[in-house]
Amino acid sequence: MISHNLRCILIHIPKTGGSSITRVLDPTVQVGGDGRQFGYDEGSMAQTNVYLEDKHVSATYLKQKYPHIFDKYFKFALVRNPWSHIVAQYEWHTFIKTFTGRFDQYVSIYRLYQYSMLDQLTVNGHLAVDYIGRFEQLQESFDYVCEQLGISKQMLPHLNLNPKKKYSHYTDYYTDNTRRLVELMHRRDIIQFGYKFGE
Repeated sequence: MISHNLRCILIHIPKTGGSSITRVLDPTVQVGGDGRQFGYDEGSMAQTNVYLEDKHVSATYLKQKYPHIFDKYFKFALVRNPWSHIVAQYEWHTFIKTFTGRFDQYVSIYRLYQYSMLDQLTVNGHLAVDYIGRFEQLQESFDYVCEQLGISKQMLPHLNLNPKKKYSHYTDYYTDNTRRLVELMHRRDIIQFGYKFGE
């Protein structure tokens, strides 16, 4: 999300509360089923937001496409425990019926398309955001963003909630093997953000 009114950019990592934040900060944004965001055109800086082909684009993409605002706007993102993150994605894809297999199968397939959260947040290997919040402290993180933007704190709605969770805690999905696979895939994120399995 890019908001000209608030002069901010959200680098939206999937399943980290970005849709809820976008809804509060800029209700004019409409997100299509394929992840596209439809807003106003970038031509007028007075418009509320810009069109994004995919709401999950990286900092590198945004800096290349919108260099005139990238360095001027407040840029933020939220990260999530990688083991919890993959479970959330699995449950979402199961819920919308884009995946029908077991969790261990999902992890194996995910390995082929893996990406690091750090990859989304860096430009030329350097962090390119002003603030990184945590999904585990979503409201507190959003409160800080509101302070930085000079707006009143607001309660976040819970959008894109999957009502059909198989287990109550993400650790219950894992075997020793799938836990290790995720650890290998997201080693950089785990080290950078200090995450541990079970937290």
